[in-house]
Amino acid sequence: MIDLQEFITSLSLEVLSPTTRTELDISTADLNRPGMQFCGFYEYFAYERPQVIGKVEMTYLESLETEKRLEVLEAYMSYNLPCIIVCWGMNPPHELIDIAKKHDIPVLRSACKTTKLSFQAIMFLTRKLAPHVTRHGVLVDVYGVGVLLTGESGVGKSEAALELVKRGHQLVADDVVDICRVADDRLIGEAPEMVRHFMEIRGIGIIDIRAMYGVGSVIV
Repeated sequence: MIDLQEFITSLSLEVLSPTTRTELDISTADLNRPGMQFCGFYEYFAYERPQVIGKVEMTYLESLETEKRLEVLEAYMSYNLPCIIVCWGMNPPHELIDIAKKHDIPVLRSACKTTKLSFQAIMFLTRKLAPHVTRHGVLVDVYGVGVLLTGESGVGKSEAALELVKRGHQLVADDVVDICRVADDRLIGEAPEMVRHFMEIRGIGIIDIRAMYGVGSVIV
């Protein structure tokens, strides 16, 4: 499940059709463009994906007579669509908004081109839906390679990481590292938002690495 408000905020979307939903039932980072469905093909329809309407789909809808457009949109939105995103800042036909309200389907608008919006949405969903795990340790970037320092408390993980930072490398996370697998061969680690660019050093306390060594000393 994806938080609707976070989805809207992250992609800078505008709400055209309000909904009672607070979460979107999305389980894949893929999208669907419904051009084939508007033409009546439903043998394979990825209705469980976010629906993206670009200029091609919109031009086709606008070319239809009102009665036919209603028929097409009723058939299309009879499925449990998670959301519909209209790109290029276009104004959709009022029939689309009316039918979406009837089925409680959120209609959102992006000012971006279809390709750019699709890329942003896929990246967002990939991160949100990726398997996550939290590990105790310190994550640093050493010559562009993520290095996770692990071990029992008190062995000097933070102190070792601080020495690496002094030598020009970058801190990613101290103590708590959130790790997600965005691909079979790719892991991404980051710090929880509340403790980003902070480090706790035994005998000193909590220090702000960014304030002490500059913005180039951390990756957030």
